[in-house]
Amino acid sequence: IFGRGCTGEMISEDGLVLTNHHCGEGAIQSHSSVEHDYLSNGFWAMSKEEELPNESLSVTYLRYMKDVSSLVTEGIVPGMDPQERESLIKQNMGDIMQKETAGTDLDARIRSFYYGNAYYLFVYEVFRDVRLVGAPPTSVGNFGSDQDNWMWPRHTGDFSLFRVYADESNNPAEYSPSNKPYKPRKHLEIAADGVEEGDFTMVMGYPGSTTQCLRGAMFNAGMLCNDCHGDMLQVGADFSAGVSPDNPGDFQLDLGNFYDPASPQPRVPWANEPGCGSCHTGDVNDNLAGSANVIVNTADTNGNTDGIRLRQAWRIGDDKATPIVPDNKRFAEPAVPATFNGFANPGAGNPKLYRVSTGHGGVMCEGCHGATHAEWPNANPNANDNVTAKQLQGHTGTLVECSTCHGTAMDTRNTLGGPHGMHPVGAATRFANGGHEDLAQNNSAACAACHGPGSRSQNVGTVLSVAKADRVLDGTLVRKGEPVGCSVCH
Repeated sequence: IFGRGCTGEMISEDGLVLTNHHCGEGAIQSHSSVEHDYLSNGFWAMSKEEELPNESLSVTYLRYMKDVSSLVTEGIVPGMDPQERESLIKQNMGDIMQKETAGTDLDARIRSFYYGNAYYLFVYEVFRDVRLVGAPPTSVGNFGSDQDNWMWPRHTGDFSLFRVYADESNNPAEYSPSNKPYKPRKHLEIAADGVEEGDFTMVMGYPGSTTQCLRGAMFNAGMLCNDCHGDMLQVGADFSAGVSPDNPGDFQLDLGNFYDPASPQPRVPWANEPGCGSCHTGDVNDNLAGSANVIVNTADTNGNTDGIRLRQAWRIGDDKATPIVPDNKRFAEPAVPATFNGFANPGAGNPKLYRVSTGHGGVMCEGCHGATHAEWPNANPNANDNVTAKQLQGHTGTLVECSTCHGTAMDTRNTLGGPHGMHPVGAATRFANGGHEDLAQNNSAACAACHGPGSRSQNVGTVLSVAKADRVLDGTLVRKGEPVGCSVCH
């Protein structure tokens, strides 16, 4: 690890390190001045004596790692006070790290994995005498800047060179003029002759904190992987639990319907997954928020009271983390058909996977809501995930503007025939300008399904009727994220 989190490669037996230009930029800048503008003009040491030391810069090797889960959780008992549990875990971790590094030059850290279900000890050797050897001008090292870095094929000399120094015993040491170039255990050889077709190549990186699956609308609301899929033990107890070298084909299948919590059939990954209907179990009039052993979402990301949707896709106490399948299918994926291409379908009647489901007009669900694990909107308004929605309807989030597909054709229609039983959306539609009143008077239950109950003056809307963009309704400005109810105008 170069510095605080960059990658680097040892490329000589004398401690020469290759890293990115932006990773060394801080060190380069610290040595720059009006007289010696190394950022603009570059820098090259012509001898080891000209190499420049850098305070607080380090190069770190991960020497080994091991599972210390049992040691970290020693003394933890069921029902323990959460604060006492956390305090004991921290104490255990401190004792483990101190014992592991006593009498050595090593550093240790313990990290939790799988949301506290496992703990691993990482032991590092940290070299703190790191000197600048060379760097190209910024015009070369940062050509194209971040725009090219994240969007286009790059033509950039994005590199800088440093050298690691150690004491006379080749151990880590603070900066000293008497230190010697570090002799690494292994280093990469520079292939001066270049590469030929078929040569082995490898791109190496150190794992960071980016988790690409946690970027959609559910993550915005604070939901994590286990809220939908269960914990690691529940996910791991799948149909392959009996497979071993002696029984390589011992798959547990045809034991019943996995979606029945009482069935002995274990889950089959990529086939038995939670769907939208597991948390979006219905509308205002009919949902599972009041049923047993569910976790109800109390408010949306805008602070609006919820109480309709769930925030866990399986019931408390269900060892299988069986996805909830609602009776009200308004927001649920369609069922698997009885047959497919003439063959009986063993999953008939169970919900389809979201990624292969279709809805209104045969449009893929992902076409309006975004991809699995990246459902619109992404909380970052400038994220690539949001580009499609903004291009199609002018704002982020689920595609709700009828004009996206229908142009102006729906502006004069009074109907509840849209996706999930929606009416035409938009301040300029006939529905918004008086057309909805017949429905409100003659079929109030249909309106209440999303807007909630109450008289004209008392109906304030629900989380199912929030505005997806700023709108002016009958002269009243409704901000994005505010519930739309009768009282807005009446």
